[in-house]
Amino acid sequence: MRIKSIEINNFRQYSEASLEFPEAQEFNMNYVLAENGIGKTTLLNAITWCLYNEELHLTEGLKDKTLPLITLKTLREMNGGEEKDTVVRITLEDIDGEVSFERTAVFRKTEEGEAYKKESKQKVIITKKGTEPDVSTTEEVFIREVNKRLPFKIQKFFFFDGEQLETYLADNNGSKIEETVLEMSQINLLITMHNNLDTLSRELRRTVSKGNSKKAFEASEKVEKKEKEIASIKATLENSIHEYTVANSKYESLDAELKDEPDIATLEIERGKVEDALSSLEEEKNQNIQAIKDFLKRYTMILTAMPRIKELYDKIKKKEENDELPPKYELEELRHMLEQGKCNVCGRPLDANGYSAIAELIKRFDLSQETGALLNKIYGPLEKFILDANNYEAERDKLFSTKQRIEDNIKERSDRLSEIISVVDKYTNKESILKKYDERDTYKSIRDEEYKKQIQLKVDLEKCTKELEDLNNELGKALASDKKHEKDRKFMSLASNAAAKTTEIINNIKDGTRDSISSEMSDNFFKLMWKDKFDKVEITENYSASIINKDGMECIGSCSAAEKELLALAFTLALHKESGFDGPLVIDTPLSRISGVLRENFAKVLKTVSASKQIILFVTEDEYSTNVKDVLETCANKKYVFELESEDYVKVREL
Repeated sequence: MRIKSIEINNFRQYSEASLEFPEAQEFNMNYVLAENGIGKTTLLNAITWCLYNEELHLTEGLKDKTLPLITLKTLREMNGGEEKDTVVRITLEDIDGEVSFERTAVFRKTEEGEAYKKESKQKVIITKKGTEPDVSTTEEVFIREVNKRLPFKIQKFFFFDGEQLETYLADNNGSKIEETVLEMSQINLLITMHNNLDTLSRELRRTVSKGNSKKAFEASEKVEKKEKEIASIKATLENSIHEYTVANSKYESLDAELKDEPDIATLEIERGKVEDALSSLEEEKNQNIQAIKDFLKRYTMILTAMPRIKELYDKIKKKEENDELPPKYELEELRHMLEQGKCNVCGRPLDANGYSAIAELIKRFDLSQETGALLNKIYGPLEKFILDANNYEAERDKLFSTKQRIEDNIKERSDRLSEIISVVDKYTNKESILKKYDERDTYKSIRDEEYKKQIQLKVDLEKCTKELEDLNNELGKALASDKKHEKDRKFMSLASNAAAKTTEIINNIKDGTRDSISSEMSDNFFKLMWKDKFDKVEITENYSASIINKDGMECIGSCSAAEKELLALAFTLALHKESGFDGPLVIDTPLSRISGVLRENFAKVLKTVSASKQIILFVTEDEYSTNVKDVLETCANKKYVFELESEDYVKVREL
């Protein structure tokens, strides 16, 4: 299926535009060349408005702050009360024939000069080969026919915004993709059947139990209560898995974004610690400097006087050895002890030996009391000066070793502070980076908490499932002897078994569909990928994508924009094939986030795909660089250029 033509009248910048895309011989590659702001995204929005009654590529959060749909040039030329139509018509073609989707909005100009949408209408024209056109104007038929070809639930996989292409495999899209593909497999009918059988089984169980014994009734109540508990656990577990997957995806995405950004929060904390350490070191340095000054001052005096100190010390020591120094007592004190007949030191009475010893001490006062006392007094300090002089080198080395240690620490921390400042202060978007780090940590916390929750929920589910099995056995025994409701009991058993079988079938279809898409996507990805660094690509149970590197680690969050775009393209091709919706690919600015040789390689990929699928690209002059042009010009089917005629009017010209 391909887009045959796009016709636009009075839609935003397009007063009148027509693009034809004829059937291609070999490569169905088409492109529209236009600068940013001229109308590429508007053309994409015109397509989605026509098909889905919504401009799907407006700026998020600003969808209610747009100009009127009708061209401003047309609005200015209208008179008050005059009406004009905004019309977009998309014609698709496949092997069965053509179908045209036309959407119209009727605008009336108010007296104040504003555009008032009076009404909306739509028309679908189906022209099968060899038959007359079948026309319908009802919204119901229009929606049905669109969803047969380009389902709304996976419209993003037909009409891409290239700048967001790598985000299209985000987990919040997974449920929509799953729902659409499984609906195509008619699984909804099985789900409805399962629900009806399950309801019937429960109703029959209540009927049989109420008409049976009290024991059977109580057992039935317990079974129903346990089933509700299990259903609640399953719902909580399913929600937890979803929350975990979303949080993990957000975490990996932010982690990939931040891999080249500094951890400013951590650096700022380290900066504070380094500055505090430097402050303490400066204080320690000042104390060390003062200690060195005091040391030098003291030892300058000691070392200068040391020869004289040593000489005097030796003389005093010699006199002491020769008993030429007076005792270390006062003369009057000795005489007082003789008079009292009592020792002042121990307090005991003097005996004959004591009297003799004190008398001998009095005789040793050869020198004057003043001179002897002075020599005794300075002996100790002189001895200390000599000991200090002997410790000079050890004390000096200790002080200067401390000085060197402090200086080394100051240099090390100063260098680190300079590094931190050079990293942190050059970023003008520090707040934005800090916010991303906070968000990443928040998502990591959510992810980890959900993982822990799942472990407990799985344990609870296993326990409750075993308890339910025991309760059903108990109920079965209580009902086994009941002949009155035997027929209902058989119907109940049949309905229960059938419900269990449909659950098994549903799960098999889900797994089979997922495995098929996963396998096809993997094949496509490794055909398109030009670097051999990945080992495995798959779709997980919740229909999100996973890429495993050669080391066996998940790495989709850290893949480049080009790699993610290739993955999205591989997934899209798989989805088209497996779902049966093998439609065109329309991509706005596909190469804006890719540069260098990757841009050329991606262009080659698109060329390869265009051999089996229609591709329409909206590219800028910058995207359409020489290396891209050399690839795409060789396979171009149809080429257009958008030119800005005035501030709000775009002209479409075929190249």
